Amino acid sequence: MRIAMPALLLAAMTMTCLLAFAGAYRWRRRRREALLRRRSIRLAAALLLPEGTSAPGIPRVRGAAMRRVLTEVLAACVATAVDIDERALRRIVAENGLDIRLLRTVRFTRGYRRAYALSLLAAFPLARATARRTERYLRSRHPQVAFQALLVQLAAAPGEAQRRLCEFPRPFTDCEIAELELLARRGALRLCPAELLRSRSRNLRRFGLGLVRHFGIDRAESDLRRIAAEDPDLGCDAVATLCALHRPLAGAGIERRIATADAFRRRSMLRRMAREGYAARTLYGALAEADRQYYESLIRSYKRCLG
Repeated sequence: MRIAMPALLLAAMTMTCLLAFAGAYRWRRRRREALLRRRSIRLAAALLLPEGTSAPGIPRVRGAAMRRVLTEVLAACVATAVDIDERALRRIVAENGLDIRLLRTVRFTRGYRRAYALSLLAAFPLARATARRTERYLRSRHPQVAFQALLVQLAAAPGEAQRRLCEFPRPFTDCEIAELELLARRGALRLCPAELLRSRSRNLRRFGLGLVRHFGIDRAESDLRRIAAEDPDLGCDAVATLCALHRPLAGAGIERRIATADAFRRRSMLRRMAREGYAARTLYGALAEADRQYYESLIRSYKRCLG
């Protein structure tokens, strides 16, 4: 008993000291990260200024945590900016070795951590040699890893975007289409929606439909009607795109597509039509009695501002 009590007291004191040391270390690390984050935000703001404007010096950082903070701040700046100074961004990445660190992280991690590192890498202007080191991840079984590896290839060679998108081995999800639309909005992808809609690749046609909806391209109406009439896979998406553009839905091809769609897709299109304000008599002859009653109930339930 006499030996146990001092031993327990010594263990408690040791544990208390270790916890205090760990708390102080975390506080110091968070303070340093907050300081670098403020410096990085000022640097990112300078990237948005016109060329020739005076900018703060490039921060030289040390340690993995500090480089991670700088990488995340710069990636967030690139994701929210439309036009930035690429030369300044390349210099920042090269001075701090951010691309080398990210490649090392990609190599020695797996799953979502690897996908996150690839997404940060795709935010920067890259050399082709850097992109070639990530090509093998295009065949990854992890869907996010494969898609983020595709974004890396697009960042390194925007001129090959259409071929890269066509060769992607699996269908894009809705979230991935939205991410590609964001790249097009920023000007990182310059593709013709008409060529995408006429492509044989399903992924390219889906991306074309997303671009038409996102930018409201009325000139694509003829291509949308053709897809609605001829493509059993994407015909319903083409009808939904016409609804988003507030175009007339009259036509034998569109009526046939709605009439032959399964119940889930047909009612999904009816909900889209009701949200966009189409009258009850629209496509009245292409709907069964149950679908007519369903659509009329949708119209009565939606309250639209007509002022």
